[in-house]
Amino acid sequence: MSEEQKRPKKGKNCTNLAFSSNLIIGYVNTYFKQAQTDILHHNIVKAQSLYSLTLGIWSFKCTLEFIAEITQPDP
Repeated sequence: MSEEQKRPKKGKNCTNLAFSSNLIIGYVNTYFKQAQTDILHHNIVKAQSLYSLTLGIWSFKCTLEFIAEITQPDP
């Protein structure tokens, strides 16, 4: 049996979650950079909103990864 056949296959669910996770990281980076720009321009209220949004999105990403981890079938 080849090495590839021995490895447990990840479910489609995990692949979708991994894609979503990468997409979320892209959003986080975008909002974070925008918040930094707003701070430079003294737009503190908007920056605080963007930081809050960034934290919310990041925690959602962590939740998705946790779900993917616990729903993976045992090898």
